[in-house]
Amino acid sequence: MSTMQTTLACDGEPPAWYGKIPGAGDFVNHRLSHELAGWWERWLQQGMAAMRQRGDDELARYYTVAPVWNFLIPAGAGAQCVQPGCLAPSCDRVGRYYPVIATLPMRTADYWSALPDVADAFYWQVGSALLDAIRHARAPVQLEQALARVRLVPGAAARSAWFGGEFGESGWRGERDAARGSGEGGEAGDFDGAGEGDESGESGESGESGGEARSGPFAQLMPSPPATPAWPGLSQYFDPHGATSFWWTNRADGSPLRTHAHTGAPDSRLFLRLFGGVQHGV
Repeated sequence: MSTMQTTLACDGEPPAWYGKIPGAGDFVNHRLSHELAGWWERWLQQGMAAMRQRGDDELARYYTVAPVWNFLIPAGAGAQCVQPGCLAPSCDRVGRYYPVIATLPMRTADYWSALPDVADAFYWQVGSALLDAIRHARAPVQLEQALARVRLVPGAAARSAWFGGEFGESGWRGERDAARGSGEGGEAGDFDGAGEGDESGESGESGESGGEARSGPFAQLMPSPPATPAWPGLSQYFDPHGATSFWWTNRADGSPLRTHAHTGAPDSRLFLRLFGGVQHGV
């Protein structure tokens, strides 16, 4: 059995990221190895195809208003490394839908058992950076500058200086259309609708803040992360060598807390659970 060759993070490195953002015309990859990018691409392509098979309106109705998801993926899920990070619904400059992910791949030997208990600030910062890039059509270099400030190391305090951009409105249309300018066509339609709550009844702190973003990127401090862990006790459930990954909503976008555990490699069922009508019982 072959082992996937991945570029793994060392202490103090920022997360890698891959996918599409409105400020770029096609796929962007920063620091994610070819092999690991391929691992993500296979699942994301499979998931997007599954959504399209469910009907023409599946993407417009559900994907475009889906939340940002935090994840903690063990080495046994197929990538041979532990991955904390965030996954967000996104598109490129001309509106072609495709998610963007930010991940911090690490060896199982470098994983420490208390990581889930101290990582809320990491998740909050990464999620806020992705939201800002999507809503305001930031250029790849601007998203890279934002993520370059994020660190997750043993003993890290749940605090960090951060960049600007307010995250008060649900959904992620934001200023994307204005930034695209006139005359740019796309295969996808507008990103209409407000973010929808979870019908399962699970709820959490919204962490929502209002107000206009200051001119220029990265000009303000980010909202403070929730005072309590989003998923208390996760460190007791997570096995870095196992096959069960954990997914929960990133509350920087004002979404209520929703959680999901998935055993095995990511598949189309998981993608539909996160981004499709399945999350609403459809």
